[in-house]
Amino acid sequence: MRAVWPGGTRLETDATSGTTALLASTVTRGCGARDAAEVADVVDRLAGGVVGVGGRNSFGVRAEWLARTWDDGLDVFLDCALAPRLDDDEVARQRRLLLDDLDARATSGSHQAFRLFAETLYRHHPYRLDPLGSPDAVAAMDGTSLRGFWRDHYPASTMTLAIVGDVDPEQVLRRIRDRFADVTAAAPVEVTVAAETFEDRPAADREVYGYLAREQAHVVIGFPGTTVTAEDRFAVEVLAAVLGGQGGRLFAELRERRALAYRVSAFAVDGVDPGYLAIYVSCSPDKVDEAVAAIRAQIDALVADGVDAAEVRRTARALAGSHAVAMQRRAAMANALAFHDAYGLGWQGWADYPDRLRAVTAADVDRVAATYLRWDVAVTATVRPPAETDGARKRARGVRKKAPRPRPASHHTRDRRSS
Repeated sequence: MRAVWPGGTRLETDATSGTTALLASTVTRGCGARDAAEVADVVDRLAGGVVGVGGRNSFGVRAEWLARTWDDGLDVFLDCALAPRLDDDEVARQRRLLLDDLDARATSGSHQAFRLFAETLYRHHPYRLDPLGSPDAVAAMDGTSLRGFWRDHYPASTMTLAIVGDVDPEQVLRRIRDRFADVTAAAPVEVTVAAETFEDRPAADREVYGYLAREQAHVVIGFPGTTVTAEDRFAVEVLAAVLGGQGGRLFAELRERRALAYRVSAFAVDGVDPGYLAIYVSCSPDKVDEAVAAIRAQIDALVADGVDAAEVRRTARALAGSHAVAMQRRAAMANALAFHDAYGLGWQGWADYPDRLRAVTAADVDRVAATYLRWDVAVTATVRPPAETDGARKRARGVRKKAPRPRPASHHTRDRRSS
């Protein structure tokens, strides 16, 4: 079972950064007439699970049950999706856990590299915000602000609901119609998200550094990308796999031939607004320059010389095959149905995905490579052990040791993040 709304981090500001993450962790901690302990007890007895989920473009609730307990499970699921309590004490408990998670991730080189990249690529758009939030914003949140955010942005009438499994569709529809009989249409509070511009930025503003006392360096090289509705997204996904898939060009060059990297990958992240196409590499600090030069050389060669038709067919088939395997799981199918519909793609759109991939040609990949792999808009974010070059110091931002931040008072101890 999946309940999904458009929204997520895209609706947040600096002052509300982390609201989606806090809401996702709290939404199942009491709903309807049940408090958190009662929800957990029912879920355990039904041998199922229900959790909140939030991302850059969406918020929702997901649940999984045994086929024989789906009917009772539906009650709990819909209570969490439609009537979360968001009690003050549970908000305080989950806020403290979220702050602990933020503390832990502050020492992760890969996480900090991606944060630095996002903050540089997106100067104004909410995609620049950490999906987990900022410590200061999260520390200021309480039950009142969370309940207000919920009411403003996630009315029941704008929810997409998907249920996949061994159930009687007519029985499910009767239950849903009964539950939603009294729901009236309501529009969420309108949020204006200004379009990000990526052009005309000096090169020095697009090369940034952060420092952590770790033995590895982490580099993200990225370019503005596509949206979930763009026709280019299929060719861009194939392009990313040609570059960074297992056995892709970057893997073969940096890992197998030259032993420059511990890890290297490329991937496309789409959004309601333009996402990004990025390459990530972790390596020894003394190999950063050589690894970055090798990545640039591979990208330049691909743009200049194009791709081979056989290479594109092989890559597209592999992506379509992986999709087919994943979609054998009911959870994956429920996700696909819900998100395709919530993003305006039509719930049937998931079924066309393999055919759209296989239809990508070498000419398509050459075209999107020339369109998106542009060094004049590229951002390079590097997190490494402290370096002393003047240029690196001037462009350093973000990853610094800070004084301990104040923590909100709470008498609660750590517990499980979700039911």
